[in-house]
Parts: sequence; C-alpha cells; structure tokens
Amino acid sequence: MVGGMVGSNYGIISDCYTTCTVGPGEQRFLESIHPSFDERESFGGLVGINSGEISNCHAIGEVSGEKSVGGLAGETYGVISNSQSSGNVSGDAVIGGLVGENRRTSRLSNCCSTGHVSGRNIIGGLVGSTSKECHIDTCYATGSISAEENAGGLVGLNEGDISTCYATGLVLADANCAGGLVGFNGGTIRMSCAHGFASANDRIGGLVGFNLKEEMFLNYDPVVIDSYARGSVRGKDLVGGLIGLNQGGTVLRCYSTGRVKGITGDSWIGGLVSANSKGGLVENSFWDTETSSVNRSEGGTGKTTSEMQNMWMYLNAGWDFAGEMFNGMNDAWQMCCGRPIYPKLAWEEILVGDFVDPEGVDFLDLVFLADHWLQTVALPCSSPDVTFDAPVDIKDFARMAQYWGRGVRDTVFETALDEPPGWTMEGQWQFGAPVGGGGSVEGHPDPTAGCTGDNVYGVNLQGDYTVVVDGPHYLTAGPFDCRLYRDVKLEFARWLNTDEADYVLAMIELSVDGITWAPIWRYENMETFLMDDTWQAVVYSLGAIADYRENLYIRWGYEIKDIEAWPMSGWNIDDVRLSGVRQ
Repeated sequence: MVGGMVGSNYGIISDCYTTCTVGPGEQRFLESIHPSFDERESFGGLVGINSGEISNCHAIGEVSGEKSVGGLAGETYGVISNSQSSGNVSGDAVIGGLVGENRRTSRLSNCCSTGHVSGRNIIGGLVGSTSKECHIDTCYATGSISAEENAGGLVGLNEGDISTCYATGLVLADANCAGGLVGFNGGTIRMSCAHGFASANDRIGGLVGFNLKEEMFLNYDPVVIDSYARGSVRGKDLVGGLIGLNQGGTVLRCYSTGRVKGITGDSWIGGLVSANSKGGLVENSFWDTETSSVNRSEGGTGKTTSEMQNMWMYLNAGWDFAGEMFNGMNDAWQMCCGRPIYPKLAWEEILVGDFVDPEGVDFLDLVFLADHWLQTVALPCSSPDVTFDAPVDIKDFARMAQYWGRGVRDTVFETALDEPPGWTMEGQWQFGAPVGGGGSVEGHPDPTAGCTGDNVYGVNLQGDYTVVVDGPHYLTAGPFDCRLYRDVKLEFARWLNTDEADYVLAMIELSVDGITWAPIWRYENMETFLMDDTWQAVVYSLGAIADYRENLYIRWGYEIKDIEAWPMSGWNIDDVRLSGVRQ
C-alpha cells in the first residue's frame, strides 16, 4: 500500500494536508529499497490503508494505481470524518475520489471530493465500492466520472448505507451501469439526491443505474427511500429518470425531473424507472412528464410540473414534511410555502419566507406576508403560512425572520463565449473557433467547436502548443464583484490535453488584487498525460479567500518546463460561470 503521508494507519491522523503525487512509481521505489514491502494494491493521497481514524485532513495531489485507489485513502476499515480530497484520481478498478474501498464497518462522515475520477470498473466520485456494514453520511462529490462500467457520481458499487448525501458531477460510462449518485446499488440509499448528467450504453439512472436484489448475491438488499434525481440521463437501453433497472429492489417516496433520452429508436426508457423486474417494488413515487419528455415508467406516477410542485400530492402519498403533523415526525422533506418548487430534503438549505421574485428574503416578501396577515389557509399553502398551522401570524413572521437577508445561489457572471469578453491573453492563448487540430504526436486533438456555440478560449486553436521552454502564460479574467456573495464557485467546460507535470504545467489561479495569486487547481501528475477527448464540466469552490471580495480575478495558465516536452493540443475552455450565495 502507498500513501502520500502514511502507508498504513492503525492510529489517529488529524489536521493534516498533503499535496504530493501518488502512483505505481512510488510503490516500485519502496519495493526496491524494502524487499519485504507489502505488495497489496492500495493507493491514497494521504493513506494507503486506514484501519484507524482520520479527521480534518485534505489531500490535493494526483493519485493513480491499478486497484483500490482513493484521493485520500486507498482502503478504509475505520473512520474518516470532516476530510476532503481535490486531486484527480485514476486507475483500473475500484477507484474513488476520496476512498477506493470502504470495508467492514467503516464510516465516512462530513467528507467531500471534487476531483475528476476515471477508470475501468467500479468508479465513484467519492468512493469506488462500499460493503454491507459500511456507512456514508453527510458527504458529497462534485467531480466528473469517466468509466467503462459501474460508475456513480458518489459511489460506483454500494452494498452499505448511504444517507444525507449528494452528487453533482457528470457521470459517463462507456458500457453499462451509470447513476447520478450510485452506479450499482445493493444497499440502502436514504434522503440523498443527484443533480448531474449520466450517460452509458445501458442501465442508466438519474440516481441509480442498476438496483439489484438477487438470490445469488446474498448481501444485496437494495432500498432507495426519500431521495430524488434532477439530472438528465441518456443511453441506448434501460434509461430511467431515477433508476435504470430495478431488479427486485424497493423504491419508496422518490421523484425525478430530468430529461430522459434514448439514443436509438427502440430504447427502453422510463420517466422514473425504465424496467422493474423480479418483484421490484416502486411506491408513492413520481416523475415530471413535462421536463422528462417521457410518459411511461414501470413504477411510479407521472405528473405535470404544476402537480409536482403541489405539496398536497406528496402529503396524500404519505410523504413526511417538516412542520406538518399529518405524516409523522421524521421530517424527511420540506417545501417553501408560497413559491412553486420541487420538494427538497430536510437537510438541504431552503429559504423560508422567499415568497416572491426576486429571490432572497427581503422587504417584498415582508409585504407579501403582511397582505395575508391573519388569513386562514389550507394546504398546500399559497400564502405565507410557513408554520402550517392555518393562520398567518406572528409565528410565521418569526420563522421568516430567521432567514432575513439570505438568498440562494446567484450567477455572478456568465458567458457562453459567443463574443469575446475582453480577457487578457498571453503566449499562444487565442479566442475563436477551434479546428480540431493537434494531437498528432500524443493526446487528442482540439475540439471542432465549443461545448456550446462555435468559440472558445484555447492555446493555439490551430493545433499543438509550441514546445519551447517558456512561460507561464495566462488567460486572465476579471475583476468580478463578489462583495455580496460567499461560497463562490467557478464552473466551465474544459477540453485539455497536456504533458506530464514535470514537462508542462497546466493551472488555474485566483487573486483578490490582481497581484498575488493562489492556486485553485493544477495538473501535478508526473507519470501520465492529461487527455480529454470530450468536453468536461468542471466546478471549483474558490474557498473563503473569495468570500465578499470586491475584485476577484481568475486565470488559466500553461508553462513549458522542459525541452523534451511533448507537443499536445493544450487548453480549450467554454461556458464560464461564476456563482455565489447571496447573504
């Protein structure tokens, strides 16, 4: 086993940070100097195998290997809490953005991963695979996933318990089994959601690709309860808005809204579930027939968008909402009274008192509440009865006051690059339409068009970058006014082909004054190329340094460091968006 800090942990590791690259090269080196070195495969950015406790740790280096590879830990038998990984992770099988394999009674809590994860089989944005007695709670993953089969935005293969988790990354599987949250599920998923796009050949679901209960797999007892999917799904066969194929599994109180598309004329598709076999149970669940563009499902009930945003429909189906007394006290769900929205999970942020446009709890919402003062209304409320007790009174005002001045995530800046935004270019950076050149020596060529539209910013849009030691050269954007925002995120579409990091550097940096720069991301793998052959949707959280800044600058860069660097097609970026949460 190989770790960026520790090979095997049996004790306690806390408040640690690693930036190193971890891969098979380090294992071969250790074997050469230690003949008794443990040859088991396990590669982690912090720890190879964890049998103890890890807390408050962060790993940002690139991690690669054959099997059991994780951005933080290759395998864990213990506890990991309040930790994160942000480097890219790659390998063959059982690869996770944070952990490769969760084993025995391990637990992950309050953890996240943001890097791109790629491999052949059992690939997850947070965890590759998790076994029956393992628990994952209050975790999320935002990185994109590339695999051959069994790919999930959060977990590739799940036999354990997942609760209060979410995933937002793009999930692509060349063969089968892709899910916005879990690729292959044989365990329990509770109060969790997925927002990312999922695509594969067959068994594709907005939440789960394949939900399987089978006699030959005694560990598999799949249950999906109080969960939802909002992302679009696409594939050749067995394509479902929530679940691709439900084979003997149980689905209770779930919904989906994403577009469902088959790419062949005879595709088997379903708004909620494409196929339900071997006694599979789907109850009290719904899908949006308008947003999905699909009217059939083997399980669940299709509803219009208006009906999907009506609390009464869910209450009549036994859904338990925070604040109401009809269906118990578990409070799995919540809805914003007075504004048409889909249900959210109880742990998600929702702005109570945000009744009217524009979004954010302000004086216009207070006026709306005053206009309905002392009115008695019935559910579903169309007036500000946020406490669900009929009269609009001081209790509703007090509840609204808790959210005063708060807002949802807003777009600070957005461009599809249809026209040049006037950013500063150095070196071989160019604006215009790429022509599909480059990639004749190594890597893939440039795209032939933008992710949307024709234009991009790229390094030499006619072909490969010039391999003369030079740079760094930057594309610099800004300043952006973020004085009203916290939790600022950078999102864009990326098509990048670049050499190993000791020959060519590719990076993204942040500044609050245009002078001093901090790293957001950089390609640090010194053993393999980075080679995109499709547009990748990437998201980076800019951290506390970006909160409430008046002048925020972002730059993309490249640097040729060695005369033996391979010429490759370099950066292409499109569809840039900066967003933040208004306070």
